Amino acid sequence: MVLAGTDEFMRDRELSRARRAATATGRRFVRLSEGDGDGLRGALSASFIVADPCILVLESGLPRRRGQTGSWTDDDAAVVAAHHRDDDASDVAMVVVHAGDAPKDGFVRAVVDAVGKRRVLSWDAPKPWEARDAAAKFLRTEVARLGFTIPDDVAALTVKLAGADRWLMTQEAAKFAALLRADGRDTVTRADVSALVAPFASEYRDDLVGAVAAGDAVGVVRALSTARSGGDGDSPVAACGHLARTVARWLHAASALAANPSVSDGDLASRVGVNPFVLKNSILPPARRWGASALTRLLRGIVAAERGAKQGRANPWVSLEAALIRHCGSGTGSAAR
Repeated sequence: MVLAGTDEFMRDRELSRARRAATATGRRFVRLSEGDGDGLRGALSASFIVADPCILVLESGLPRRRGQTGSWTDDDAAVVAAHHRDDDASDVAMVVVHAGDAPKDGFVRAVVDAVGKRRVLSWDAPKPWEARDAAAKFLRTEVARLGFTIPDDVAALTVKLAGADRWLMTQEAAKFAALLRADGRDTVTRADVSALVAPFASEYRDDLVGAVAAGDAVGVVRALSTARSGGDGDSPVAACGHLARTVARWLHAASALAANPSVSDGDLASRVGVNPFVLKNSILPPARRWGASALTRLLRGIVAAERGAKQGRANPWVSLEAALIRHCGSGTGSAAR
């Protein structure tokens, strides 16, 4: 099986399903970093020597860990292809996960050609202006999977309040299902949404991210003042988490640019795991403006503020604000290219 495409959520969702299946059937779930040919051959050898059923995940094009430099080779592709031909005799179920569309050549293309299109699942990440519709559609599908229904307008209201994060939509669907099951009903209503869905402060978060990207200290203070007012239902932990995820993507792009200034936007979008439009308009500008060093310091400050909020330290908003203002006052950073 090959999982590919720019939609990081769908790839991760399928992997989560595979992990649950492994747990349910007593299999091990093993992930191999890109280029770990020895690990690949070792896992396959063990399955022939002793009964060692496992689901083996081969990563490709995903963010690299510190010190990771290897890449899959043609020999590795041949091993995967041979395993596919003889998989009925093996206890190893193999999944190749590639961040981006299947390239025209190389390891992933060889694997795709070997397993055939019927064993390839690929998803394109929704464009920013399609995110809400995609989240609403996903919510309707998830609620239906749980045995209930949610009207289109109610799904749209949920997304408007909770945001377009599809992982969050899985949680909202589970909450709706629990309530309907307890009440003996089968359809989600607008009243259910009002009772169960916490508002998501998307407007202030967008303002905050924009201010941090631009190094606008005044904008940071204004956005955090809105968050602290209490009317948006957000928390310091949620704000730190959102910022950390965003800055981590900037940092990933900046590091990739520093390592290879000639990398194409298409390849970079695949590595970061976002739509090329999002990369060009939301990730590359701050990545180039600040550079990896400044973004590393910023991410550490955000993580420290989040840790303080979780540990119950006083004034978590102030800690976050201080970290962001220090960043804004650090200058323009060092351009990646």
